[in-house]
Amino acid sequence: MGWKTYGTIGKVKERRDKIHEYFGMKLDYNQKGKVIIDMVEYVELMVKSIPEKDSNGTKVKMPSNDHLFMVR
Repeated sequence: MGWKTYGTIGKVKERRDKIHEYFGMKLDYNQKGKVIIDMVEYVELMVKSIPEKDSNGTKVKMPSNDHLFMVR
């Protein structure tokens, strides 16, 4: 998909409110001179979509080692 398809998938809409959702991000412009970007709902949805078992019925393990979050 390139720039030539812009506007052909759906009608472009004008928004004037202070909170917008775009590509899983909630953009909050309620504070003057700031924008707050929130992706909590999007990340929660991604985590919930991870299967607990693989196609063989084996429980899915964490793909990293045990020391991933250990600080020296």
